[in-house]
Amino acid sequence: MRLTRLVALLLTLGLAASLGLARKGEGTPTRPALEPSDDLTVFPHITMGNGWTTKLLFFNVSESPARFRLVFYDNTGNRASIKLRDRLAASEVTGTLQPFASVRLETDNANAAGETQVWAALEEGSGAVAAVQTFEWNGPGGQKTAATIPISDDSTDDTIFVPFDNTDGNVTALVMTNTDNLTTPSPRTVVIEAFDSSGFRFFNTTRVIPSGAKPAFLIATEYPELANRKGVIRLSTQGSDDSAIAVLALQADAHGNLAAVLPFEGFERVM
Repeated sequence: MRLTRLVALLLTLGLAASLGLARKGEGTPTRPALEPSDDLTVFPHITMGNGWTTKLLFFNVSESPARFRLVFYDNTGNRASIKLRDRLAASEVTGTLQPFASVRLETDNANAAGETQVWAALEEGSGAVAAVQTFEWNGPGGQKTAATIPISDDSTDDTIFVPFDNTDGNVTALVMTNTDNLTTPSPRTVVIEAFDSSGFRFFNTTRVIPSGAKPAFLIATEYPELANRKGVIRLSTQGSDDSAIAVLALQADAHGNLAAVLPFEGFERVM
């Protein structure tokens, strides 16, 4: 795949576990990373059109019926109506899952000339309903690639660590969604730090994300200091902000093969 096509591809997609971040964390993880949580479950990035299809799988992991309600939002935090396969266009999907039952949802406009990007929140069902998300891209010449990721919650008091690699034709994309768009909407300031393979911090900046916004970018393009380098990015929110940032990341090689990058959370910040 030519680099220009790969850049265009990555700018539309970020993949990884949906994890929140907030104040600098203290202590160790209190739950397994993939355990369904009572906190809000977020899909920070859903894309469709121009060859893209996003698929969602929900399954009830409890022994009782579980109601779910999935709501879609645009990049300003307002409700967004999207078309799902075998369903009318709507800004939310609701239903009830019997014990251990599942339901699949799939966007229905992969062949559309334009591309639509939204994010979504599971506003009912968290704690009993687990989720998996798959991104598929059908490119020119019949090329097809896909990546599937588990979804976690958007609430943690820990910092988030994201491995990255921008060397030898590899590129890394990042999505950060400010999910605080309902009760008291406010921007969030995210601290972004990069460490090389020896642990040396060579980059440090902050980024303000408006309420409901979800910037998606190639990190080497957005921050040239990270070009032709690899290591780990550390993310945390500044000051007394509570957790409202959901994070995804994606790694792709020079041939356009996609791989999810799973962020790490739950490590004590040692100064």
